[in-house]
Amino acid sequence: MGNISKKDVSEILKILIFVFLLTMIIVHAWLCDDAFISFRVVKNFVNGFGLRWNTFERVQVFTNPLMVLSLIPLYAITHEIFYTSIFFNIITSIIAIYILMYKISKNTWISILIGIFLLLSKSFMSFTTSGLENSVTFLLLAIFYYFFFKKDVYEKKDILLLSFIASLILLNRMDSILLVIPSFVYILLKRDKKISIFKFALYFIIGMLPFILWEIFSLLYYGFLFPNTYYAKLNTGIPKMAFIINGWVYLSTILMLDPATILIILLTLALFFIFGKVKEFPLLIGIILSIVYIIYVGGDFMLGRFLTPALFVSTICLARLNVETFNNKFVKAVFIVILAAYVGFQTNYQINLSTLSFNKTKGVADERKFYFRYTSFIKGKSEETLGKINFFLSTKYSTNTYVASNIGFMGYFANDDVAIIDLYALSDPLLSRIPINSGKLERIGHNTRYLPPGYAKTVDSKKNVIKDENLSKYYDVIKIITQDDILSKERLKTIIKYHLGDYDYLIDNYLENKKM
Repeated sequence: MGNISKKDVSEILKILIFVFLLTMIIVHAWLCDDAFISFRVVKNFVNGFGLRWNTFERVQVFTNPLMVLSLIPLYAITHEIFYTSIFFNIITSIIAIYILMYKISKNTWISILIGIFLLLSKSFMSFTTSGLENSVTFLLLAIFYYFFFKKDVYEKKDILLLSFIASLILLNRMDSILLVIPSFVYILLKRDKKISIFKFALYFIIGMLPFILWEIFSLLYYGFLFPNTYYAKLNTGIPKMAFIINGWVYLSTILMLDPATILIILLTLALFFIFGKVKEFPLLIGIILSIVYIIYVGGDFMLGRFLTPALFVSTICLARLNVETFNNKFVKAVFIVILAAYVGFQTNYQINLSTLSFNKTKGVADERKFYFRYTSFIKGKSEETLGKINFFLSTKYSTNTYVASNIGFMGYFANDDVAIIDLYALSDPLLSRIPINSGKLERIGHNTRYLPPGYAKTVDSKKNVIKDENLSKYYDVIKIITQDDILSKERLKTIIKYHLGDYDYLIDNYLENKKM
């Protein structure tokens, strides 16, 4: 056998890191309760009820239309969601990592470094699966920036393609678009000189057709442009500063419990603000916009979930490091510093985890650590047990109506005709329009609504017996939008009037009466 060169060694190491990443993704694979909210819609659609949560009304309970639409044909074949969704997550995640390490990366040692960084990120490894849309976001970001970096001058076909990919990113989760929007400014400036600004805008709009068509469908089918979760999480009546403070708590909690994720992003920002080239700066701006947005909306209750797309774009930036500027010794030195810092943080990890109170983190928690015992891919599915537990914790109003909060598992395992009133309002079209009880931020995404007298009976009997006159009239409006024939004249007229604010006074009067 001949001598093995340094290049051969590095290539072997890259393959080993890639295989180890795949192994760890499989070992860490799990599903969370929130994913089953979308899964119930998938199941209902395949069973002939349409894109619905409660089968009697049209409410968009999911923020990830592309993920839902992707799972529907797979579930129609398997009629099983546990392994179907986990395999889908694993495949999309590993393809994204492959594109990053083998197609975007400019150097083998950089690829190795990136692979190790991803392994060190607790948040990234958690949300390569989980049943949520993160893995699809990783894949779309990898594809977008693969084509973005291939060209120096952007022609018509490039603008159409990149706009199309961006529309899929929007369709998968709207706020992820912040990570690619700055790149379109660069594309505009570097477009073919034959393409006018008007033509650029036209090509961009054509590429965005998948998202535009979804929004048209959403307005006609659901009556609203945004998912119901948008209204539930932002229509709280809580001062914006409380959300911003919670956003900082969210980031500080990640720093304490998952330092590698924050350190990798900070390393990227530092390196490219000092040494970066013009073409990489849109990515950095996208990362900053994403982080500012996370702070603005108050973060999330899942440790690191919202930050993983920004982390993935950070690794794309690292993959573009100019090896002529940074030699292999520098890369290795950076890795040693980061690893030493990470080990230092991890030394106190268990102490932090045991002494950090749930209240101090505003409810930010390691969701994978909690749910892994029930939904581990390696251990085999036991999520049905948790579904039964959640049913036990819910309030049974009648045979077919439940009042609950954590609705994912119990919703998926409920019968088709069971109506679930969600006190967090994620799936409830009326409660999501009512500010929360306390007026204070409880836990991001988990703000309990007051159950109006007569509302549970109204849902159960399908007859409006809500006690408050103003809220009763408002419910009639919501019912027309969510339950009447889609193309009825009265419904279309009501949708227009609703978005013009013609019914806002009913909620205002209701809230005023509550204060009296």
